Amino acid sequence: MRFFDTKAKKLLVDINLIGITLIPLISLLMFAYLGTFTRYISDDYFSVASLHEYGYWGAQAYWWENWSGRYSFIALILFVDLFGLKVIPVLPALFQTLWLLSVSLAAYQLLPGNSFSRRLFLNFSLASVITWVSLRSLVQYPEVVFWKTGICNYAISPILYSFFFGFLYRRLQKTTQVRILEMMLSLALAFVAGGFSETGIAVQITLLGGGIYFLALKNKSSQKNALLLLIPALMGSILALVIMSLSPGNLERAGNLDNVFQIPDIAPRFFTSFEQALLFIPKWFVERTTLAALAFLFGMLIYLVCSSLNQATTLRQIINSYFEISIFVFLGVWSTLVPSFVIRGYAPPERALLIAFFLVTCLVIFWGWLAATILHSLFIKTNTYPLQLTMIGLVYIALVFGPIATITANLKLLPSLRIYSILWDERDQVIRDAVNRGERILTVTNFQKHKDLQELDNASLWIVGDMEEDPDYWINQGAARYYGLDQLSTK
Repeated sequence: MRFFDTKAKKLLVDINLIGITLIPLISLLMFAYLGTFTRYISDDYFSVASLHEYGYWGAQAYWWENWSGRYSFIALILFVDLFGLKVIPVLPALFQTLWLLSVSLAAYQLLPGNSFSRRLFLNFSLASVITWVSLRSLVQYPEVVFWKTGICNYAISPILYSFFFGFLYRRLQKTTQVRILEMMLSLALAFVAGGFSETGIAVQITLLGGGIYFLALKNKSSQKNALLLLIPALMGSILALVIMSLSPGNLERAGNLDNVFQIPDIAPRFFTSFEQALLFIPKWFVERTTLAALAFLFGMLIYLVCSSLNQATTLRQIINSYFEISIFVFLGVWSTLVPSFVIRGYAPPERALLIAFFLVTCLVIFWGWLAATILHSLFIKTNTYPLQLTMIGLVYIALVFGPIATITANLKLLPSLRIYSILWDERDQVIRDAVNRGERILTVTNFQKHKDLQELDNASLWIVGDMEEDPDYWINQGAARYYGLDQLSTK
């Protein structure tokens, strides 16, 4: 009878875990569905136009010379553009799938002591929460969920970091000597990941340097193998920074930036970035309380439902883990702020902080894990079932105010987005027909004034990223280049 009771309790917990996993996953699926109504927005016109004008390799040279040294980002976005407009509606779903897969593979190494199927499920559950909380930490999350340029630039870095962490952690479980091929792979991964943004390369160099420093303070058997992988990764990151810095387009782009630094400004801007990094996590808790609660409570729940609770954990180990991981994440957050503060004198755009939100989300889940460890080690040593049910109830409450609220808000956008995609496709066809007739100057529908798109309002990505009445507006100019027109305006 006791065996039956134990199985029934475990079944009840597993059923609730399925529900907890499905809710953020459904919200992510809603993002993917909304993404099917997305078309070219804002900067997207320019990258496609350059591909038409210069070809794949020529367009990379064009952007290198005239705008930025982000070689990986430029190569990726132009590769996406090779598939044309038809890939844009599926891009959000593809990106979210890669994020879930990468985080799942990384987390799989961290949950020992469970059966394969249960471990796989817990990893996927963890990945769905991390992905959802990270994305929703951005107020303007559509910029990294639906926008082609935002996805290829900012959203790709956490995916690559997760894959690298999974590769590193899995390799360090082996005692065999690291091979040259593995060292080259580590260097190559870091080099590719470093070419997506200045923020990303700052994060890489900081975290890899910090990781090497922490390893130098420890005396573990795996230290040599870890260094043999981290040092090449740091070399690849530094090489990426050098190559990005050599781009002539950086000076061209700097001419369009306000408040570019002078030498005397570096020190005060440097310390301002440090101050803002100290405030970053407290502000995240205050401004995104629901997300913070969901991440923390979910971390506690994951610990409590794992079958490896018999592993002894001392308070000293808990404190050491808390400070080590917290400092590591703080350095990562700080490095996302430094480039913009030093170069421009102010914080980067919110979308550039996705890496920071990703790191903070993982940290807060880890804090929840540690809190549950303390409860289990010091207070509740035997029957954790009541605490499991309590955590499940609290997580459900957080889900109601988090993913479920987001699903409800997104459902309200569906009618307007359907109309938006129809109008965009009709306008696209009108422009193409006019170009085929030989017209060079054209005026088309202005979406900002369309009565059926009021639900999107003028603050949304789809409206702000569209053309305006002025043919000299920068998005109008990009669209004109894309369609091969001399002038394109709206009314």
